[in-house]
Amino acid sequence: MQGLVIEPNGQSTVIHDVDEKVLSEILGAQHLREESKDGSAFVVVHELWKVADLPINVFASMFAGIVIGGTSVILPKNDTDLARSLFSVETKKKISESNKDAVLLARLQDLQEKNRVHRNFKWYEPDRWLFNSDTFDAIVVGEADRHLQDGLPRYNVWFFADTTQKPYLLKIVEYSLAEVLELIILGDQETSQGNPPEHFRAVLHHFGSQ
Repeated sequence: MQGLVIEPNGQSTVIHDVDEKVLSEILGAQHLREESKDGSAFVVVHELWKVADLPINVFASMFAGIVIGGTSVILPKNDTDLARSLFSVETKKKISESNKDAVLLARLQDLQEKNRVHRNFKWYEPDRWLFNSDTFDAIVVGEADRHLQDGLPRYNVWFFADTTQKPYLLKIVEYSLAEVLELIILGDQETSQGNPPEHFRAVLHHFGSQ
């Protein structure tokens, strides 16, 4: 099966022999599938799409009928006219034009904000993810020193709240980045509603909130 990789900056690449391993290498192991508006294809989206504010992918968003952020891969369901036209020079040009259209991008950004269910993480170079918490001043996630040693993902989560206290460091092992970010978002929501999960109680105690 062939697929078309589409980057938010308008670049596109045809890939051959697409399988789950290839998709995981491009989009992360927990990538998600959305159906195109006409039902003729799948739009496979990045695993961080729902937990991080990735750059909006205009063409992929219009193709799927929902706002999509980050790299996406379009997979035709079968040998349709779409499958034949998707990999054409004309489509490549259309993708480039769409993803560089400032008006379309602004409309999608506005739509995204109006339909936002919760805050997402924002990425800061080189490897930090920032979350503007309802409970703390900020929460930052980054790769630990031994990240992926022995094949295990390791992340550090720093909680900032009281300027008189040092940040609280939470170490998480064997969770993917997508799982870590989702864990923090949901935990922050529960904490702000007065029902902190176990891993947040130690943080609150550190800052004298519980």
